[in-house]
Amino acid sequence: MRQLDQVIHVAQRKGWQARRAAGSWLLRRSDLSGPVELSLSTHWLALRYQLLSGASPWPGRQLPSSEQVSLYRAVLLRNERMYMAKICLDLHGYPALCVEVPAAGLAPLLITRALEAIPRYKLRLPASWKPATDDSELVAMAPEHPTRLYAPDHSTAGLPEHLLYDYVRMVEPYGWAVRTTPREPYWHFGYKNRLRLYEAYAVITRAWCSFRVPVLLEPRASVLGAPTAAAAACLEYLLRLSDTWHVAKPGVDEHGQVLLLLEVPTEALTPELFRAVTRTIGTYLDRYGQEIQIMATLDQDQPLAEALLRARATPPVAAAI
Repeated sequence: MRQLDQVIHVAQRKGWQARRAAGSWLLRRSDLSGPVELSLSTHWLALRYQLLSGASPWPGRQLPSSEQVSLYRAVLLRNERMYMAKICLDLHGYPALCVEVPAAGLAPLLITRALEAIPRYKLRLPASWKPATDDSELVAMAPEHPTRLYAPDHSTAGLPEHLLYDYVRMVEPYGWAVRTTPREPYWHFGYKNRLRLYEAYAVITRAWCSFRVPVLLEPRASVLGAPTAAAAACLEYLLRLSDTWHVAKPGVDEHGQVLLLLEVPTEALTPELFRAVTRTIGTYLDRYGQEIQIMATLDQDQPLAEALLRARATPPVAAAI
């Protein structure tokens, strides 16, 4: 069975209606107000559920800088708390809920978990943006059985220690290593590229394998020290970056550290998937690590900040026509 046929078959078995449209597939369920766009390439299976479209009110840059910062911080914090799913901003600045998994070794279990993530994390966006835009207003729908598949169990290791060491040895040629003796289910890896060493932390339980990589050299992004226009530009940049990444996502923790986050179900963690996951993390750190560092210290480079803010204030060509 072709991969696409397999994905459609699994979706239909799980109660989704599938329809081909303009070179992609649209999936529908009764508990979702709109379609989920499905696309499959040689590298990724991607699902996209548009939370708002151009006809819907989305404040974004219309808010004062302090409220933009509050809004974007809330969305990025929500990303840190979701498994396999993320909120990102599309090319026009509207939010979408996205889920991607590697096409390598794509199995029915991984397809099922990806499909489950969309209705689980569909969001009720705030009706009013003026009073507050904190995380409490971005409410994820509560699952009927929250402990069955998704609740992280940090007390039970998910894979034997010797098996994880075998997996890491497999990716050592790509710059990965175990940094400290593991205290299961907690693992401390290191990824070294030509520029620096990144500390990579993983929690591998029976349910989930969750990676968390601090990107910045400093404990926090200095630009987030005040709710300025530069801080809003940095946070919006991270949400737009999330739209270009597959499987991984940027997040910002409560201290202001920028994180690279990635989760996959432990049941699906084959050697092939582990290789794909670690290569994905390494690729994004190689390509975007320095760029994120620059954006996180935008407050320290006034000419660059002013140039970016001028560009940010310029409408896209398509919108101006």
